[in-house]
Amino acid sequence: MIAARARLARLCGVALAIAEAAAPSAAAQVRAVTDDPRAARLAAEESAHTAWTGRAQAVADRRQQAEARLRNALAAYVDMRARNYPRGSAKTAVMKEVEDAKQAVSDARAAEQALARAAEDAGVPPAWVRVD
Repeated sequence: MIAARARLARLCGVALAIAEAAAPSAAAQVRAVTDDPRAARLAAEESAHTAWTGRAQAVADRRQQAEARLRNALAAYVDMRARNYPRGSAKTAVMKEVEDAKQAVSDARAAEQALARAAEDAGVPPAWVRVD
């Protein structure tokens, strides 16, 4: 729907150019339509929607990457426990990776919650920051 409104605004701009070439009074009538504050508000709303959905997608991507990292770290840990290998510093490194991955997931989830709060404070519809 927003895209259709943007196309309409562009078409009005084309009509303005044609009207200015045809007659000055017709151009004034078309300019009144294109200077409509609603068109400017719709364009700003579309820009804001794009910005918020982009931020939400970036945060969701970060969370998915952190969860994948955690799955891989846990798989390495399970493999290490099953084989009783590695030992020493390699074992410590695997265990540290599991802890670091858990922290990364926690941070990513906190970032999602912070974005949702920021969107709510800004009056942004929840659907703009929801990534399915």
